[in-house]
Amino acid sequence: MNAAPIDRIQENVLACAECRLLSRLCAYMPRWVVPDILTAIGMFGAFIVFSAYVLSNLGDSWLWLSIAGYFIHWFGDSMDGSLARYRKIERPRYGYFLDQRDGLENLHTEIIEFSASEQPGRLRDRSRE
Repeated sequence: MNAAPIDRIQENVLACAECRLLSRLCAYMPRWVVPDILTAIGMFGAFIVFSAYVLSNLGDSWLWLSIAGYFIHWFGDSMDGSLARYRKIERPRYGYFLDQRDGLENLHTEIIEFSASEQPGRLRDRSRE
């Protein structure tokens, strides 16, 4: 069964520049790198962000790690579909399912991160001093 392709709508300010960058990266990506590996890299990046937010309870310096995690997540999440389209090996329904599932997991992770973080409490305590 051939399903109709899903329209991708990207209207943010950086969409054109990001598309050009992703196309260039796809051209240089080694053959052994497949979209599923990039999806795993993106999920690993989300885990790094989660870990950095939890560790930020030990010190604010851990928040710098979250920036690296966001970059790794962006790279994996953006490149998996781009590489699949570039190599013409896309699985539209599967890819769409993974993106939605990954997005929900990230949302749940962020909710846990912010609820587990003591940052607001620490800021409130400092204001009383």
